Amino acid sequence: MARRTPLLPPATLIAALLFLPGLAAAETVLDIQVELRSLEMTAGDIKAVDLVAQDAPGFQVRVSARMAEQVANLTRANIGKEARLSICGDVIARPVIQEAITSGAMVIAPVPGERMQPYLMALTGQAPCPAKN
Repeated sequence: MARRTPLLPPATLIAALLFLPGLAAAETVLDIQVELRSLEMTAGDIKAVDLVAQDAPGFQVRVSARMAEQVANLTRANIGKEARLSICGDVIARPVIQEAITSGAMVIAPVPGERMQPYLMALTGQAPCPAKN
């Protein structure tokens, strides 16, 4: 007869989940919203984040192939409309979509200097989104 492993009480299981490494990856860290449609991304959807300082400090974000397809569909269907780009719930930019973003890479700028490090940590899944002020 096979031995059964006892189930953990729900409270113990929830407490254990709160301290799992990488849990920040399940939190929405990047959101693209156009009108009523929103595309929410977690750190797990983001492949790479690079710092940029062209006209203003910000990030170049490259997303997974699955998410790149969704970004392409959203931007293709909304050319000429304003998008709202948010990191950790804070609106960073409101660009007008000029063309479909099919590369899976986008620049998000300007990012306030004091928020660069906390946002970078959240986008890469190294820490949860910073607390709101």
